Amino acid sequence: MLMKRTLLISGLATIAFLLAALATLYGDTPFRDEPSADEIKIEAVEVDESPVVLRMTVRNSGMVAVSEQVVESARLPFSDFSAESLALYHNGDPVPFYVDSRNETNETLYFYAEAITDTLAAPAVYLLKSETGVAMRVRDALPTGPGIDTGDRLQRWEQNLNFLPSAFERDPWLGPLIYAPNSIEIALDGIVATEDSAELTAHVWSNNQSAADPDHHLQISLNGTQIADQFWDGITSKLISAPIEQGVLQSSDNILTLAAPGDSSAAGEAIYLDWIELAYTGELVLRGVPLRFRSAANNLHVRGATATTFVFDISNPTEPTLLTNLQSDKTGISFASEGLTSEYLVLEPNQTQTPELNVAPLWETALRNISSADYIAIVPSSNEFAKAVQPLVDLRQSQGLTVQVVSLDQIYDEFGFGRKTPQAIKDFLTFARRNWVRTPRYVLLVGDASYDVNRFADGDNQNLLPTHVTFSSFDSVVGDDSWVVDDGDPTTVDMAIGRFPVQTVEQLSIMVKKTVGYASAENFTWRNRSLLVSDDETYFATASEELAESLSASNFNNQKLAINQNENIHDAIIGALNQGVGLLNYIGHGGIRVWGDERVLSVEDADALTNWTRLPIFTTFTCLNGYFQHPQEEALAEALLRAKGGGIVAAIAPAGPSLLSQQIQLSDLFFSNMLDQPTLTLGELLQVMKTRSNENPNLIEASQTFNLLGDPALHFPLPEN
Repeated sequence: MLMKRTLLISGLATIAFLLAALATLYGDTPFRDEPSADEIKIEAVEVDESPVVLRMTVRNSGMVAVSEQVVESARLPFSDFSAESLALYHNGDPVPFYVDSRNETNETLYFYAEAITDTLAAPAVYLLKSETGVAMRVRDALPTGPGIDTGDRLQRWEQNLNFLPSAFERDPWLGPLIYAPNSIEIALDGIVATEDSAELTAHVWSNNQSAADPDHHLQISLNGTQIADQFWDGITSKLISAPIEQGVLQSSDNILTLAAPGDSSAAGEAIYLDWIELAYTGELVLRGVPLRFRSAANNLHVRGATATTFVFDISNPTEPTLLTNLQSDKTGISFASEGLTSEYLVLEPNQTQTPELNVAPLWETALRNISSADYIAIVPSSNEFAKAVQPLVDLRQSQGLTVQVVSLDQIYDEFGFGRKTPQAIKDFLTFARRNWVRTPRYVLLVGDASYDVNRFADGDNQNLLPTHVTFSSFDSVVGDDSWVVDDGDPTTVDMAIGRFPVQTVEQLSIMVKKTVGYASAENFTWRNRSLLVSDDETYFATASEELAESLSASNFNNQKLAINQNENIHDAIIGALNQGVGLLNYIGHGGIRVWGDERVLSVEDADALTNWTRLPIFTTFTCLNGYFQHPQEEALAEALLRAKGGGIVAAIAPAGPSLLSQQIQLSDLFFSNMLDQPTLTLGELLQVMKTRSNENPNLIEASQTFNLLGDPALHFPLPEN
C-alpha cells in the first residue's frame, strides 16, 4: 500500500541556477588543466602481469588528452606511442586519435569523446589497448584568403537538482523549482556575441494542475527586456522558444530572468526549469575555455588563438579531423574549410578533458570459458567483498552446489565494453543461461544499488551493483532485479535472484553470518511461530486473517497484531521479534522507512532488536519497504538486514508502489507455493510467483516491484506436523 511520499531530492537549498558549478555547454565547456602523471590517480590492480586495457571514463563531450607518462604509469605496454601499437575503442568500435609529438619526452594522445546524456545511465568509457589502432585524419587547412571571424554558436545550461520520475523517463533530473509568485536569475556567462538577432529555448516542467485554465504563466526576460510570455495548462513539459532582437544579447555578462507572476487564477504554481539553450552569432574568440562553433565560410579567423592552438573538425564526431598548416599572426590564427557547413572545436592543449582512469587486468579465466555453475555470486571488484562472502560460498558448496564468484568489473569488461551498466550483467547471465552445460539456478547480487548513477544528489548510498530501473504508473522509480535474464520468453523469470543490499564489507559480513547461521541451525520451535501485523483498515485485517488461516493449516502458531486494536503495538512488535518468530509479515500502508502512518515499525527500531539467534524471514506485500535503490534513504528491509544485534535473515519486499488488489493476489501466489512446495528456496518461490503473475497483464507491473533481499538458495523451513 502506498504511503504518500514525494521522491524529490533537492541538491541545493538555494534555487539559484549556479552555472559556474554546472554549465554543460554545447559551446564553451569548462575543462580542467591536464594534470601531470603523478597527479592522476589510477586504480590499483592486484595482478602480476601488465594490464591489457586502460579504461578511461568520460563525463562530458569534448577533446580528451592522455599523456605518454600516464599510460606508462598504468603499465600498459606499447612499443611506440602511436596508432602503430595502441588502439582506442568505444562500445567495441575503433576510435581515431592523434598523438602530439612536440614534447618528445612526454607525447600526448588526443581523441574526441561523446558523453552519455541519459541521466540514469553510467558515463561513457573508452578503452586503450596494446594493439594496432586508427590514427585521426589530418587535413591541410592553409587559408586561401582573409578569414571570417564570426560563427554560429549554441550553448546549453543544465543543472540536475531535483529528481522527479513523473517528468521524463530518460531524464527525470530537473533544475531549480519556481513557486509562483517568484523568479530566478541566471547568469549567462562566456558569451561573445555580435549585434545580430538570436534565439533562446527553455525546457520546463509544470508540476501542478487546478480547475483554472490556463494554470501556468511564465515570463522570460534577458537583460531586463521581456522575450517570452507564455500561458499553458496542466502537468506537462513545455518547450518555450524566445526570439531575441538585435542589441538585447550583450557581448559580456547577460542576466536571464524566469518569473512566475502567479496571476493564472490557479491556487498555486510549481514550475521546474530543465535546461536552456542559446543560439546566436558569436565572435570567434578563444578565451579560457574551448571554442565550438559552426560555419560555412571558406576561410575563418579565431582571435586569441596561438601557434600552439589545436583546431578539429568535429562535424562527424566519430571521425574528427585535425586541421594543420594553420596561419598565425598577432591577433590569432586563420584556416580554410572544405567549402561545407562544418562544426569546429578550437582549444589550447591545456583546455582538454582529463578522463577518470583505471586499469583492467588480465582476468585468470574468461567468463565465456566457464562451462557450468549452480550458483553465481556477483561481487564488487574488491578482494574484501569476495573474502566476506566466502563463508556462504563454502556452505553452498558443502551442500553440493557448484559456485562461481564473479567480479563485477570482469562482467563490465567482457560484456559491457568497460561501462558499468546493468545491461552487461544481463548479457553475462543470458550467455550463461544459453551456453553453459550446467545453467545457473541461483544468482546472488552482492551490493546496494542507486538510481542516482551519476551522484547528482551526492547521497550516502553508492551504486555498487546496479539494478534495472523502470518507471511505474504511480510516477515512481522501481528497482527490479528479476529482469536480469531474457531467454526468449519475456514472461518467464529464468533464474532465482537475490541481493545483499550492502554498502560496506561490514554489512556484507553481517548478512553472510546471518544466512550461514540460519541455514546451519536446527529447526527450533520458535521458527514455527509467525507474527502477522496489519494496518488499521478493515481490508488489511481481513487479508491478514486469511493468511493466518492458511498458515495455521500448515501448523504455524500465529500471533496477530492490528494497529487499530493495540495501543502498545510498537512494543509488542519489538518484543515478539526478540522472543523469536520464523515468519514476520506486514500488510498495510508502507513507506520507505516505516510501517503505516503511525510508524509502528521503522528503520530506527533495528538497533533495538536482539534476536540474532532467532531471525525471521520478512514478507511484506505492501509498498516501498524494500526500496533499496534510493540514493539517500535506507529502506526498512535494508535496516533490518544490516542490524548487528538481530533483525531479519531475508526479505521479500517491494522496491516500488502497487495497488492493494495486486498485492493480495501476489501474496496468495507466494504463500500458496511456499506451503505447497516446501522444497523450493526463497529465490525459487519468488521466481515462480513472478513467472505466474506475468501471465496476468494486471499483475506484471506490481510483480516487478518485489525483490528478494537475501540469499536466493535459502530454504524457508515449515513447521513439522
